[in-house]
Amino acid sequence: CCVRMDENSLKLQIKTEREQGIVRLVTAVIFLIYSVYLYFHDRISGSENFIFIGSSLFFVVFSVFTLAHMTFYKGIYPLRRISTILHDYSGICFFMYYGGDKTLILYPLILWATVGYGVRFGPFYLVVAAITATFGVSMVFLFSDYWQSIPIVGATLLMSTIMVPLYLYTLLRERQQATDAII
Repeated sequence: CCVRMDENSLKLQIKTEREQGIVRLVTAVIFLIYSVYLYFHDRISGSENFIFIGSSLFFVVFSVFTLAHMTFYKGIYPLRRISTILHDYSGICFFMYYGGDKTLILYPLILWATVGYGVRFGPFYLVVAAITATFGVSMVFLFSDYWQSIPIVGATLLMSTIMVPLYLYTLLRERQQATDAII
């Protein structure tokens, strides 16, 4: 269900969630274009092509439907936020698992999304996003032969996935304490 809050806070939350939805859609379209580029430049095989382009299309469609839901159902819907967190990280990690070095370029999106969830929606969503990201990245490195072959890269990415949100959580908490002290 929808969370209740004062009108100004609600408008700001709706605006930031919609902005994140637009960013999600743009990112999905860019990755779809990248998937097509990989296909036409023979960087992915036939089965990978189906996986990449099909999954990219699904990501675009999900992004459109999520943005439409935000447009027609204004308000704070925790289930919508949790579903987008799960979708964002499962999508990125899915591509990293199947794409290996061709999809390492996606890793910064994990940090970007995690920071975004924390800054836009607060510490609770930062923690949910960080746990989801850490689980996803761990699964990629645990089950992918490619990523297991370069353990130092996997360890570095996993450490970043944990350390950046921990530091941001500390900053958000300190900011909240300072705000509470002023009020």
